[in-house]
Amino acid sequence: MSIHTSNNTEDNDAYHPPVYFLFVEEKTITINRQEGEKCCLTQQKGERFCLTQQKGERFCLTQQKGEKICLTQQKGERFCLTQQEKEKFCRTQQEGKKFCLTQQEGEKFCLTQQEGEKFCLTQQEREKFCLTQQEREKFCLTQQEGEKFCLTQQEGEKCCLAQQEGEKLCLTQQEEEKFCLTQQEGERCCLTQQEEEMC
Repeated sequence: MSIHTSNNTEDNDAYHPPVYFLFVEEKTITINRQEGEKCCLTQQKGERFCLTQQKGERFCLTQQKGEKICLTQQKGERFCLTQQEKEKFCRTQQEGKKFCLTQQEGEKFCLTQQEGEKFCLTQQEREKFCLTQQEREKFCLTQQEGEKFCLTQQEGEKCCLAQQEGEKLCLTQQEEEKFCLTQQEGERCCLTQQEEEMC
């Protein structure tokens, strides 16, 4: 897994939200939950990845070219994080010590917002990656060994996206398994509503 970043600083009067790029595979995957455009997950051509929580642009994480990272929490620009060339960084936002970001030696990375452990981002050894918003486990993104990928919105298991070995893609709405989309090897695509076994 490789990572890349950019920051728009030309216009100081307008805020340009950063974009997070996670390099996974040459596929295009888009998940758009339209309740106020709160969540968008895109895997573009050239193995780019973008995760954005819109509605006021309160949160956006971008890893762009030059291996730099900038994390901004808006609403008064309370927090900004930049990873420089030496790739070692640790910062704490001290209002109750709600936020701590650390990148240690050996390319380890951990981001934690501690108020009830609502948010945790960890890149472990062997290119493991996990993003979790823990308030009732609403959102979880994991890239495991062997280029496995899983995105889960856990309130009732309504949505699950898994890219497994062999470049398989599966999108499942798990309430009674009503909907499943699978793209298998050879660019084949099968759409199934499982209660009636239609394809």
